[in-house]
Amino acid sequence: MTDQGQFGRLRRAIHSKTHSLTPLERKIASYILEQTQEVAMISVQELAQRLETGPATIMRVVRKLGYRSLTALKNEIKQEIRTGISPLVHYKSTLNHGLEAGLTEIRHIAEQEVANINESLTLLNQKSFSDAVSHIVHARHVYTIGVGISSHLASTSAFLLRKIGIQADAVPQTGLQPTENIVSLEKGDLLIAFSFPPYSRQTIEATAMAKKQKVSIVGITNQLLAPITAYCDTVLVAKSESRTPSNSLSAPLLIMSGLVSATATKTRPHSLKVLETAIKLRKKPQHKGRIVF
Repeated sequence: MTDQGQFGRLRRAIHSKTHSLTPLERKIASYILEQTQEVAMISVQELAQRLETGPATIMRVVRKLGYRSLTALKNEIKQEIRTGISPLVHYKSTLNHGLEAGLTEIRHIAEQEVANINESLTLLNQKSFSDAVSHIVHARHVYTIGVGISSHLASTSAFLLRKIGIQADAVPQTGLQPTENIVSLEKGDLLIAFSFPPYSRQTIEATAMAKKQKVSIVGITNQLLAPITAYCDTVLVAKSESRTPSNSLSAPLLIMSGLVSATATKTRPHSLKVLETAIKLRKKPQHKGRIVF
């Protein structure tokens, strides 16, 4: 289902032309409207096969909607997807149409979080996940990066990785541009980049720079068409749709927690040693009284 407010030109074209379309053409137009992101990624032959019609019929509908070709339609969709819809804009639209009162809205939020997790699990690619784990295991040093609420994902991920003995740090959120904070990264390092709508330009630029420096990159984002994917060695999709003024963190945290657990399994002796040391340190009695220098 397309997001409200997204793909506005396409939606308006379909609604304005519905009366002039045949029943079969309306079926095709409805499919394009409901499965917009999928349409952007498949060929006209695949689309025709799914709709049980011919490519010529697909092209006739595309032209009736005001597009020169299916490629032109797909390029428009991809551009709008890459631009991303801000969660603030989405929340404003939701608020404008009225939120549910009290516990009902909490249930709606919970349903959205569960939907994000379930869809992310469905989209999880075993090879991509295994590749991401391999990158972490073999990295000299892991760095994590994100801007805005994604900076919390970055810091939490670095924290969890350090707990199992992986050398990891979040790229600091200082007055410097993120690109300035990653100039020392080089081949052998790994950058885990979190990027969600509206896709921070700073994160994309930092990831592009890391790519030039031959740093391995694992991207965690909400879709395979996100801008950051152009620079990633491995991409994991974590859905982030939300009924709040910010992206949801549930699915990204789930994916990252899975990576940490899988990494710990791969580095079991070292991880066990680090965990045992941490447990002993916590059992050590705290010094009471004045600290003498």
